[in-house]
Amino acid sequence: PLVATMQAAVFYPINVVTLALRFETTFAFSALLRLWIAGFFTYLLLRRYRAGRAAGLVAGTSFMLSGFVVGWLGHPHTNVAVWLPALILSVEGLLTSQNRSSATRWWALLAVVTGVQFLGGHIEPSRDILLAAGAYAVVRSLQRGEDPVWKRLRRLAAAGAGVAAGALLA
Repeated sequence: PLVATMQAAVFYPINVVTLALRFETTFAFSALLRLWIAGFFTYLLLRRYRAGRAAGLVAGTSFMLSGFVVGWLGHPHTNVAVWLPALILSVEGLLTSQNRSSATRWWALLAVVTGVQFLGGHIEPSRDILLAAGAYAVVRSLQRGEDPVWKRLRRLAAAGAGVAAGALLA
């Protein structure tokens, strides 16, 4: 019966991993892993923007310990919200990749992250972070004025296809 309810997040990878742990340690392990995901991908995103290590650490720590993430840590909201930096990172990588193999890797990351966040157990944050990633993709594509319009539209379509593939994966 828990498979039928989304908030149980039965197939969420962190929840699947915690099945191997003692019940008393699952909550702490799950919380630490979600905080690490939030901080790590924020750090990687800042490094992708060519910010320094210190800036990446400050940004990662700030998002990881933000009021929303910490305040909702015991709820399925954070199962989803911690993946926002990974979504933005994969969209940025896809839109700025220089060759097809790099674009394919970023597309695959986008699909996997989209699928994982859908398994997180709360659809409203999923909607919110996907809308944010979509808005980011459109604005970032408009900023890349040196690329021809057809190339920008093709990359936006690839990002949409990555999100669709992730939804099907979930």
